[in-house]
Amino acid sequence: MRRSEFYLETAIRLAPKAPFAEKAYLVLEERLVADYSGSGGTHVPDDVKALLKELREMITNARRA
Repeated sequence: MRRSEFYLETAIRLAPKAPFAEKAYLVLEERLVADYSGSGGTHVPDDVKALLKELREMITNARRA
């Protein structure tokens, strides 16, 4: 994971209810998916999918609270 991706994940974890959390998630998701895309298609590893799911749930749950 690159430093910028670490910062985006950390921003979401520290303040999932903040307005910037959704934007940080979208940027992070785009970067991670792009990293695993190529001429053979998109093959995102299960652990990366799990991370994105966890972060998405954090944001969703924080908004409900």
